[in-house]
Amino acid sequence: MKIKSIYLKNFRQFKGEHTLTFSTDSEKNVSVIMGENGSGKTTLEQAFRWCLYGTHDFKVAELINREVKDSMISGEEGKVRVELIIEHNGKVYRVARYQILEKKNGRLKLINDGFIMREQDDLGEWRSLSKDEAYVQMKTLLPESLARFFFFDGERIEAMSRTLLDEKKSEEFQDAVKGLVGLDAALNAITHFGPESLKRTVMGKFFQDVGAGGNNKIEELTEQINKFNNDVKTLQEQIQGVKEEAERFQRDLTRAENKKNEMREGIDRSNEVRKYTLNLNQYHNNKKQHAERYIHKFAENAQALCSKYVVEQALTVIKNAGALDSGIPALHADAVQFLLDRGMCICGADLNNDYEKKKHLEKMLQMLPPYSVSTIASQLAADLQEQVARVENVEIELEELLKDERRDEAQIFDLEDKLSMIDRNIPSQDKIESLNNQISRFKKLKLDAGNEFAKLNSQKGKVDYQLKTAINKRNELLIEDQRNRTNLVYLSYARAVYDKLLDYYKVREVETRKLLQDEINRIFEDIYDGGIQINVADNYTITTDVIDPSGQFDGTNLEQNTAQSYAIIFAFIAGLIELAKKKYIQRSEEYSDEDMDVIDGYPLVMDAPLSSFDKNRIHKICNELPRIAEQVVIFIKDTDGELAEQHLADRIGTKWTLIADSKVCSHIERRA
Repeated sequence: MKIKSIYLKNFRQFKGEHTLTFSTDSEKNVSVIMGENGSGKTTLEQAFRWCLYGTHDFKVAELINREVKDSMISGEEGKVRVELIIEHNGKVYRVARYQILEKKNGRLKLINDGFIMREQDDLGEWRSLSKDEAYVQMKTLLPESLARFFFFDGERIEAMSRTLLDEKKSEEFQDAVKGLVGLDAALNAITHFGPESLKRTVMGKFFQDVGAGGNNKIEELTEQINKFNNDVKTLQEQIQGVKEEAERFQRDLTRAENKKNEMREGIDRSNEVRKYTLNLNQYHNNKKQHAERYIHKFAENAQALCSKYVVEQALTVIKNAGALDSGIPALHADAVQFLLDRGMCICGADLNNDYEKKKHLEKMLQMLPPYSVSTIASQLAADLQEQVARVENVEIELEELLKDERRDEAQIFDLEDKLSMIDRNIPSQDKIESLNNQISRFKKLKLDAGNEFAKLNSQKGKVDYQLKTAINKRNELLIEDQRNRTNLVYLSYARAVYDKLLDYYKVREVETRKLLQDEINRIFEDIYDGGIQINVADNYTITTDVIDPSGQFDGTNLEQNTAQSYAIIFAFIAGLIELAKKKYIQRSEEYSDEDMDVIDGYPLVMDAPLSSFDKNRIHKICNELPRIAEQVVIFIKDTDGELAEQHLADRIGTKWTLIADSKVCSHIERRA
């Protein structure tokens, strides 16, 4: 299926008539439509869906352009129209949807809401299809259940990614796969045949046609059978719900245990960090104590330390004066005066008759205590020398304290360096405890779900037995009537068909889901460089696991980021396209596996959120999507457009720009 063009008339912000043509070339199959936010990208994307199916996601249901609406006078009619020209398997179709509105009393009234589908014959003439023909043809072109996967905007892909991240059950994904590969037909057949508890099914009708013939026992058994059937249905729903809960708890438990395993090395290293941290705190305390002692010691001896230089200078002056050695140690002036008064020296010399010797002793009196300056200087020098020695001891103590502080600082730097080399993402004790609590809680929830599952299965087994017993008893009573015997035979055949269809559906559904999962992983590997395994569960929740280099699952469940979730969405859509082609070939006698590239696929019309990806990923996505999709129409912001066009240069066939003229009007220009 390829979209050749779209025509819009007064649709939302596209006032007047606008036509865009799209590239249908097999090599240059990409059309790029650039525009800033508010220029109409989402409006244009929604126009495709509204034209084909009459649905849209606008918050305001009114589709006619605001300026057109405001300019209409009472009694005047306004028209909204979107028309697509589509090519599929060599046939060309014109699909148009329109609204005619009339303005009355300032309000618009919808007076006609129409849909037209025409097919072009070999002569170029257009033939209108009937309502039933159009319905069948639309199912062939692109079923509505699939349309949301091939026509979507940024909000749509964001919603899909949230479903993935939250691991919600995706009925939409499930319905898309069923519709794409024909499983919905099998499911419809199953629903048509049974179960017999529903009056509108084949089995139900045969069951109801079996008459009791006024037999109260048969009527009683019939009521029991109906009750047992309802009980079985309720129990099956409860069992399925509990099973899904148990699976979810198991996934949560596995994820929590994997996180704890990832933390284990960090937990071991946290002990090392704890030891280093204790030592670090000790050295910080030591450094603080040494600094405090240094300050205290300096404060106690501040005067002596500060006067040391003056003291040393005074000692130098005294020494240079030469007065320190003039006196005689322990000799007092009184002793010399005694000798002079006696007139005789201690050596026996006569001082009265020896003038020179007497003169010498009189001179000595000036250099002995209490008259000697040299003696005083000598005493001062001794005191000063003692003070210097005391200060030098203080300086040595201060220097040792400073060395101790520097050694502490060196140890602090060393420990801080060791700590910096250890992974700083070491889990906190609170985080470890929280994770342990989660593991315990998930184990309990899983155990409770398992017990509930076993309990419900046991209950269902009892009800199944009661149902079977009631049916057998009722059949024994009913078989006596010929008409009932015939209906019971029909019911048996219908039940056999129902069981066969159900078995067929289960096998095909598992097979299809496995094929889809393989396709998604193959495409995702091209986009995301491998290393990740995508799993599609039986309820169509999607999870991702990390795969080690040898290709083995390493037990780690990956929490998707935005870019990764978007990439999974792209891979899912691309997988749907590839799967559709393979299923078409399987049903066709005309084509084989070698014809994959020539089989009609689906167009991909999207508001591409490429800004969520890095440049390398954008390049890979731009390479992959045009290869898989039959046709790609990308709406993109100007900021991302140049980058996208750079990677898509060899695949782009047409380029358009959306330009906002006002808040309610935009126009379209083609670019070379």
